Amino acid sequence: MVYELVKEPHPDVEVVLFHGLQLDQSARTCADAYWRTWKMRNDEDCWLETLLPKLLLKDQVQLKARVLSVSYEARADFSRVREGKEITDEYILAESLVRELVLSTGELGQKAGVPVVLVGHDLGGILIKELVMTVEKMEALRIEDWDKKKLGMFSKNLKLVFFYAVPQSGSKVIEETIAKIPENSRHKMLPLMKVLNKETARINQSFQQYRQCPDSHRPKFQVAAVLPASETSQGGYNGQVIPEASIRPGVDSLLTVKADHFQVCQPEAYHSSSAQFLADKIHEAVGSKDSYGRNRTLSASEHEKGKQQSRNELQAQYNSTISQASSRQ
Repeated sequence: MVYELVKEPHPDVEVVLFHGLQLDQSARTCADAYWRTWKMRNDEDCWLETLLPKLLLKDQVQLKARVLSVSYEARADFSRVREGKEITDEYILAESLVRELVLSTGELGQKAGVPVVLVGHDLGGILIKELVMTVEKMEALRIEDWDKKKLGMFSKNLKLVFFYAVPQSGSKVIEETIAKIPENSRHKMLPLMKVLNKETARINQSFQQYRQCPDSHRPKFQVAAVLPASETSQGGYNGQVIPEASIRPGVDSLLTVKADHFQVCQPEAYHSSSAQFLADKIHEAVGSKDSYGRNRTLSASEHEKGKQQSRNELQAQYNSTISQASSRQ
């Protein structure tokens, strides 16, 4: 299920959210997982609807964001799920999401010059990697009902992948928790959360090769992450859920915050460092824009002023070097 949290006909950026593993076994787990993941810590508001627009105002530039949220079946324990319900693995789920988000009604990443930002918490971050790699595979295959133009446009517009507490190399705490679930009722994606899992290693390697491929014609996208530094004593967990070594692989910039595994994506107030970090990275992904939201280019006079400033700085550095050399003599 894909929810459009913030509609914007002429966005500067498109943001898509992926929630993580759900240990709560209530019947509404799947349907409201997106809301419970991305709500403010002390009230019921979804902060992507209320707080993010305020944080996207920076240096008198207001970015307009279209915000989508993915809700998928991520219950860890399927013992209470009705008989006959299929437990989807990451392959089928990623392909379904590509069809729903990109090829079907979602139309994600189809606006020229409008960056796409994928934000994942927990298992959702690993699903993002699989989704990105699935787009690449679908582009390479010759299947008539797959619109190669849409897939290519999405890849071109993907500018940022942002992780909240994603165990890229697994987590002992999560592994110990899911070990308590009867093996015949565990979700098929749970092995991705285990330490030293071969499937997770495959996803990580493929994702890194895709990003670093020197022959790729696609613009490179950034990967940023937030690491919760506090121990977690809720949701079935007890201890430090994500060690730094598990979140760092392939990450370009990392922020550590005082929050537990769930609080890390639930801001307390306006001045939340984890929410502000996301907003800053979105601004970087979009690039410099003027007050009308257009891509800003320097005028001839500004360009000449910049060149003169650079010349002045170089002259000052040269003068300083000569002065230091003379004093040594």
